[in-house]
Amino acid sequence: MQQWQAVRAALTGQAPQPRGEVVWTGGRWVSDDDQELLVLTGQC
Repeated sequence: MQQWQAVRAALTGQAPQPRGEVVWTGGRWVSDDDQELLVLTGQC
């Protein structure tokens, strides 16, 4: 939970606009059996 709170403010669902710090793009992936996974990709 602490890791989520640390990146939440920098999370975007659109193309990131780097500002010299790490920016996280988030997405949701759903498997064939309806299991959900939050995918985070960091860029700096």
